[in-house]
Amino acid sequence: MKKVIFVSSSGGHLSEILKLEQLFKEYDYLLVTEKTDVTYKLKNKYNMEYLKYGPNKNIIKYFCAIIYNIYISLKLISKFQPDTIVSTGAQVGGIMCFIR
Repeated sequence: MKKVIFVSSSGGHLSEILKLEQLFKEYDYLLVTEKTDVTYKLKNKYNMEYLKYGPNKNIIKYFCAIIYNIYISLKLISKFQPDTIVSTGAQVGGIMCFIR
């Protein structure tokens, strides 16, 4: 079975990824998004991993979140070894696609 990582930032991008939920059954999948109060509640429903939410209003926190997310993305890709990555965008999606 092919391995797919579905990745997006939280909010609207995640809503778009979740519209592909039917595909989750066809693949060995991992859903990756930013950890927020809303996304943490989805942990019991999906095979999920979280990246750090990076508020772009604070440049220092944003930069630290990017560095952390690069590190975690490298670990997730190395461990899961996906055949492909599907993203609906924003920072966390871009990082994973760039790494892969």
